[in-house]
Amino acid sequence: MIVGLLRHAVAEDASESTGFQDDVRALTIEGDAKMRIAADGIQRLGLDFEVVLASPLLRTIQTAQIVSQRIDAPLHVVERLRPGLDAEGLLDVLLDFPDANRVLVCGHQPDMSDVAYDLLRGGILEFKKGALAVIEIGAPRLGTGVLKAHYPPSALRAIAGGGDTTSDTSIVA
Repeated sequence: MIVGLLRHAVAEDASESTGFQDDVRALTIEGDAKMRIAADGIQRLGLDFEVVLASPLLRTIQTAQIVSQRIDAPLHVVERLRPGLDAEGLLDVLLDFPDANRVLVCGHQPDMSDVAYDLLRGGILEFKKGALAVIEIGAPRLGTGVLKAHYPPSALRAIAGGGDTTSDTSIVA
């Protein structure tokens, strides 16, 4: 199984306008625009994700909607993907999609780094907002993952042909 771990795009800060509620923080105009370009990059990579899963927080839903529309994959909002997700929790969620061999999961930090660490049996991946890691897992068990690629957001935008390639562009393949 191929699992893509995608951190949500840049969102507004908790403020009076959101009632200081984390769940309703939306993407910023810039975050939305950059994610649209990054989604083009994800599509150009040809990863063929069959399903997109998102945390129920607004910013992850918005990020996942952008990507799911671009790659033409159904989106499912999954309550268990809220902040605090661990790798065992993600593996449980994946069991709910037994027919999917390529799943994109849109979530939060530090969850994405922690999940990657546990799936890979070590290694720290930096997840800037909009970053994508692609991990192949042979079985739904911790420590069975192999890192296939890690794309900082600027690399995804560069792949799409629309981004600044001067920063955070290291790609592992």
